Amino acid sequence: MLATPGDPPEGAGWAVEFAWDGVRVLLRTGPDGAVVTGEDGADLSAVYPELAEVGRGRELVLDGEVVVLDAHGRPDAARLARRAAAATPDEELRSAAPVTLYATDLPSVDGDELHDRPYDERRARLEALDLGSRAEVPPSFTDSTPAEVLEVARGYGLRGIVAKRRASPYVFGVRSGDWVETRVDRLATYTGMRDFTATPEPTGGSPSAGAPIFVVQRHRARRLHYDFRLEIDGALASWAVPRGPTLDPSARHLAVHTEDHPMDYALFEGVIPKGQYGGGDVIVWDRGVWHPAHTDDPAAAVRAGEIHLDLEGEKLAGRFVLVRRRARDGERPGAEQWVLVHKHDDHAQEGWDPEEHPRSVLTGRTNDEVAAAPAAMWQSEAPAAQAEVPLAASDPGLQVAATDDDLAALDALGDGGPWSVGGREVVLSNLDKVLFPGQAGPPLTKRDLVRFHARIAPFLLPYLAGRPVNLHRFPDGVARPGFWQKEVPGHAPDWLRRWHNPEAAPDETQHYVVLDSTAALVWTANHGAIELHPWTSRLPDVHHPTWALIDIDPGPAVGFDDVLLLARLYRTALEHLQVAAAPKVTGKRGVQIWVPIADGYTFDDTRAWVEKLSRAVGKTAPGLVSWEWHTDRRHGLARLDYTQNAINKTLVAPFSPRPAPDAPVSTTLRWDELDDPDLAPDRWTIRTLPDRLATAGDPLRPLLGQAQTLPAL
Repeated sequence: MLATPGDPPEGAGWAVEFAWDGVRVLLRTGPDGAVVTGEDGADLSAVYPELAEVGRGRELVLDGEVVVLDAHGRPDAARLARRAAAATPDEELRSAAPVTLYATDLPSVDGDELHDRPYDERRARLEALDLGSRAEVPPSFTDSTPAEVLEVARGYGLRGIVAKRRASPYVFGVRSGDWVETRVDRLATYTGMRDFTATPEPTGGSPSAGAPIFVVQRHRARRLHYDFRLEIDGALASWAVPRGPTLDPSARHLAVHTEDHPMDYALFEGVIPKGQYGGGDVIVWDRGVWHPAHTDDPAAAVRAGEIHLDLEGEKLAGRFVLVRRRARDGERPGAEQWVLVHKHDDHAQEGWDPEEHPRSVLTGRTNDEVAAAPAAMWQSEAPAAQAEVPLAASDPGLQVAATDDDLAALDALGDGGPWSVGGREVVLSNLDKVLFPGQAGPPLTKRDLVRFHARIAPFLLPYLAGRPVNLHRFPDGVARPGFWQKEVPGHAPDWLRRWHNPEAAPDETQHYVVLDSTAALVWTANHGAIELHPWTSRLPDVHHPTWALIDIDPGPAVGFDDVLLLARLYRTALEHLQVAAAPKVTGKRGVQIWVPIADGYTFDDTRAWVEKLSRAVGKTAPGLVSWEWHTDRRHGLARLDYTQNAINKTLVAPFSPRPAPDAPVSTTLRWDELDDPDLAPDRWTIRTLPDRLATAGDPLRPLLGQAQTLPAL
């Protein structure tokens, strides 16, 4: 029998049980053993073999929840998840996470069918049973209202309650209004204090998959303070620390206990509008994982007023203690006041001041920079007017094209030296080195590449800013092999923005470049970065793409006319689906189509959608398309590649040069240009693209940031 979600019922005639956040099962026992069935009808007997001991051979049908209890006798969701994931747990796992059945109903006992009897009678029979050590009968409250029991559940950090009408029968497999489940809303205070139509703050989020996280946000509201947040039981327990956390073991900093925040708040960096609760600018000052010390129940430790914890962050590390301060005599009641202390350990540093480390660990920006561009680092809940604009530099003046005077200074520079462009100074070198052989014209030098980037920065940067970028470098020219560079070199200038990937393994790229200014583009050109490949996702939420990508990758047996035929078939399909998109030539042999999407899609979503669309297109031209993964098995045919829709898989940016003679450029198109008989994949080069942009503009630009829902296929 299943409960109906709802508010705590009112009136008499209800019994109330706690909801334990276990695995709901129906257990049938008898002389021949036990059968455990899940809510979906799956046989879980092999998952929980211990339950065969329940009932001591009696014929029983028991309804309840499977739980794993911690040392305090409270359900441990993490250890239960380990058990539930093992189809046949070994002895070690069964010993580390032994299960218990919390039996809450008894539809049948020894052949006596009780399901038509009232709850009170079934409950009395259940409590009289000797179920053995693998099962318990948790409490049922009949002298308290459901609302009162819900507050008790909230205080103990439980999931919620199930109120059961005392006169109700038990009906197998039916969701009944006689049972009402109400979950504790730990975020009730948080949500009640905010108007989410006006503030971009997040509303929810899921617990982290691994160790619990912590985050510290530098928050300039009415007064500057640091919000110190610990993940506990699926939400962020929070304290406001006016002077900030410190590694100084002699400091005792006040920490005011505030309302729990949703998990998604750990990535929030932006501006809370004036007039809203906490109005001001916020940066992610530090983040990492944490581990409770001296307890395996951090929620209980917080309730008790003292918690010891070990932080592993990018700025903070070592043992910290939060202790609730006793109220002084005559002190007015108010928010709980705690003290935050760093212990004397290997990470302690006397005199360490958080204000000397003001930058965000997410973006490298300060509060001032975030305040100047509030939409710059927010992901899904930005207001519509801001969501239409891609993440940009904090100062638009940093993204301007080079002036005629700037370009004249570049020409006069000789072989190298400092050059001022876009509000910054970049040191250039070997400007006369040939990077591209010439076929339609003379060879092109590094100076030509620098000039190109400086001229088209306002067109190129919107596709790069706010995204990690992979660089394909050819420092000795494209006639020689190049290499991919993802890690920002140590000699990069301090003003160059970097993103630290907190999920990277020690042998993986730790810091990616984020190109958000004209000077940053010039810096990449000076280092021979020919191709720029931005991630499909934006910071800080790199697991959710902003584009769905279609890549028509021709083989040697497929000509460009065939590529255009396939691109036109996509055009027809997308028009039929009423999906906005735009094509671009790659600068080599192919065509790509970029489809803007709304927030919330995963890479699995976009990959599956593009695959379905591509297979439909491929069926209309089977003689041109191969679905083989390996190129040597494609017989020279085209591949309609949907696999680029994955994190850190990239396509070349619009207006990025390609490593070929004359420096062809990947160029965005209008759909009708696919019918142009003079169209070629390498039609535009770094010499000719600026003139095209001056006359035709960028056809893809109006789609940038468009929140588009992908229709079902």
